[in-house]
Amino acid sequence: MAFVPGDCLVLPATPGRWIVLNVRTRTAVGLDDAALAAWQAGAADDGGGGRVFTDAGWFSQSACSLHDPTRIRRDPAEWGDGTVLTGAALRAALLQRFLLVEDATAYERLFERPAHALDRGRLGNFHDQLGRHLLLERRVDPNAWWVGQKFTAEGEVRGDTAYGTVQAPALAAALARFVRPGDRVLDVGCGTGYYAVEMARCGALVLGIDPDAGHLERARERARTAGVPETDAMFCIMNLARGAGFADLSDGTFDVVFMSDALLFAFVPISPKGVRDPDAVFAEIARVLRPGGRFVSVEPHGDFYLAPWLGDPARPFTVLTEHRRRRFSSAPTLGETARVAFAHGFALVALDELYRDATRSTGDARADGFADEFPLWAVSVYEKRVLKTRGVVDAR
Repeated sequence: MAFVPGDCLVLPATPGRWIVLNVRTRTAVGLDDAALAAWQAGAADDGGGGRVFTDAGWFSQSACSLHDPTRIRRDPAEWGDGTVLTGAALRAALLQRFLLVEDATAYERLFERPAHALDRGRLGNFHDQLGRHLLLERRVDPNAWWVGQKFTAEGEVRGDTAYGTVQAPALAAALARFVRPGDRVLDVGCGTGYYAVEMARCGALVLGIDPDAGHLERARERARTAGVPETDAMFCIMNLARGAGFADLSDGTFDVVFMSDALLFAFVPISPKGVRDPDAVFAEIARVLRPGGRFVSVEPHGDFYLAPWLGDPARPFTVLTEHRRRRFSSAPTLGETARVAFAHGFALVALDELYRDATRSTGDARADGFADEFPLWAVSVYEKRVLKTRGVVDAR
């Protein structure tokens, strides 16, 4: 006997049409009044049903991970004509989208990480779902996609997403506060070097490290174009995730370690086979920082990144489906990150939750309204403290 899982919401679309959304699986369908009534009754085999609009749900983050994470088509005009489904056909369509459930154990297994890309019995977290979508449906290189969803072909931050309206202006202000001329900066996971070059232009001496040689070549080209000398912005291949640490970097070398949208992978590896070891990352950061040095981290907000956009654009609300146990989101909570940092001798000296710069707009009123009310990122600044124990200075 099929039943309606308790994770479903019903949202009004137009008179006689409804969106049924499973907020945990991020799947949705459009139903008319008759199909809605049949769904609520468990879509029995008695022939009850109505018009079903399967195009009401889609992978809305196909172009950018910061596009509407709710994964519904909000304009019913885009749903097409739909199909009249009754009985077993209606039930099959609803089961496929996890709006009905027959096996509670199998449903719970959906939220485990998949064993491989073709593991249809497990949806996994957002990165698992995005990777499957990019590889099997879009057939694009996920590595190139990640860069393209943040930067334009010219290497500038995209202005049509929260990267341009929230992150870039907030980070410009944060770096001006916490990165000083003459500072030696290590940019971990520098990618194509956007923020590394910005810090070098402000007078810092920056070493950018990343596991992708192609990204680093683009970073060098960006530095050359910006007129930054090679001595002020250097780039080399290094992959902290492989357990070798920062390789040849000496203890106490840097005044600042900077990470943007990278620390989360130490808490939730992008691959199910990856190793979760944030302690190893913080130990290396502490090692290469001088006493009193600063770790500047900007990461997706542990609560509101990937949370569904609901309500009126001017009066947004959301539904949080997790906090302590990460099933869908890949971002750790602020508290989880702080606990690991404290264990390695850091003190939190600044914390800013990032909202939209009022002078910038994505052109999407709903995206702007959500970013005005809910922070999508947080900037945390930790200082490496010098601890005194029985007269002995311990610069951890």
